[in-house]
Parts: sequence; C-alpha cells; structure tokens
Amino acid sequence: MTDPANRPAPDGEAVPTGLGSRPEHAPDIVAPTSPQFTSDFQPDTDQRAWAPQPEDSPGQRGPVVLLAAFGVIILAVVAVLGLFLVNGGNPREPGDPLQEDPPVAVPAPPFEERLHAEELYGEDWDFRMGEANGFAELVKNWDHDDCSSAALFSQDSDLLVELGCQYRIEGAYMSKDGHTLLAEQVLVFEDDISAADAAMRLDWTAYAFQPEGTSLDAEMSGGSADANKQYLIVTTAGIDTRDETIVSEAEELLHYFHADHVAVFHWR
Repeated sequence: MTDPANRPAPDGEAVPTGLGSRPEHAPDIVAPTSPQFTSDFQPDTDQRAWAPQPEDSPGQRGPVVLLAAFGVIILAVVAVLGLFLVNGGNPREPGDPLQEDPPVAVPAPPFEERLHAEELYGEDWDFRMGEANGFAELVKNWDHDDCSSAALFSQDSDLLVELGCQYRIEGAYMSKDGHTLLAEQVLVFEDDISAADAAMRLDWTAYAFQPEGTSLDAEMSGGSADANKQYLIVTTAGIDTRDETIVSEAEELLHYFHADHVAVFHWR
C-alpha cells in the first residue's frame, strides 16, 4: 500500500506492484493419432482343393473346402456392407481413405462477444478457494464505449487509444467492514500484445475511476495492473484508516479480488 500523496509522476517509470500474477496457460490439446488399417489377407492361389485326396481320409476334404469357401464369402459380404455404411450409403471407390470421425463439440463459455460490466460486476463478490476467501458488496458498475477517459491524464488516455484500446468496463465494491473500497476496470484491446504493452507502460496509479469508486476518504491506497489475452485488468483499493489489522486485511482482499478477475479471462 502507498500513500496517494507520494504517487509517482505519470511520466516516470511504472513501478511493478507484484500483485495478481497471471494464471498459467492451459496445456496444449494434442489431436489423437488416426488409426492405421492394415490387411493380412492374401488370395489363396494354391488349388489344393482339386488335388487327389490322401488315401487315409477319403471324401473329407471336399466338405471342409466348401465350408471355407462359404466363410470367405460371408466375410466379404460383411466387409462390403460395413464399408457401405461407413461411407454414408455410397459405394466407395478403391483406394479411398476412410472418413474421419466428426470433431467433438466443446461448449463455449457463457460470455457474450462484447464484454459488459454485468458479466463481471453484476453481483457481490464472494470468493472461496481452499482456506482463502473474500467478500465485497457491489456498489455500482459501468459500461464505457471507449478508452478516451480511462486515465487521469489526457496523454495517458491518448496512449491507450494508440495502443488499440477499444472500450472498457468498470465496477466498485465495498468491503464487509466498510473500511476498504475496491475499484476495478477492464480495458479491452485489439490483441494480447497491445494489452501486455499497456500493462508495462502504465501502472495502476495512471488510471481514472468513477466518483463512486473513489469517494472514500482514503488514508492509504494500493493497486495492480495485469494483462490476460487482450484484456487489461486494473484494480485499486482505498482504506480510510491506518490500523495495521485493517490494512493487512485490505491488502489480502485486494490481492484475491484482482487475481480472481485476472483468472476469469483465461477462459474467455
């Protein structure tokens, strides 16, 4: 946490905050190897059925050969019928490969194409993961059509627009004890490279928030900015006291609030 009065000048170097590490990428999905089909069947050119029968087994080879012939015919019919069904009822030309199985449909995440504040900031934040937990009550959310007023200074807003910032959403939350106000916005860029560039060039102190998101008479403040894909997530926290216990709880609340929302965009 830092005192707002000691915030670095906007033209200085961005100070890394160390909060909200990005989630690791999901493992690559490796396509299954297509099965290989081989055939060991070779036509029997030896016409031993017409050879003289051994004297010790007269008349026994004829029925065996006949049954074998019927077996070959039945197997051939089954094979042709199977290929006919696999090929959709159309005769398959010699040498045509078997059709591949259709791809398995994977349900898409429940997100709209355009990001709206209600998707991320539509209700109270109630976080639980193992022993970690956090809660904050929703104050209000906003949709912004562009990024022209995303930063405190016009030159920083112009930079965001130049980097390809298209629009942004915003939300404000209050802690259960009423001492910490969380404000967060998500800026949507054209691609992940632009979002990462913006995260490196501007830290959380450069961004402007709605009046309801900064109305707390803050004694201390903190924040973090991280990119995930084409989304830049900027989170701040204001505390109205310097009580060590409350400050420690606010730091933990800020960390989980920011990290939870950064992770959301791993699946979007």
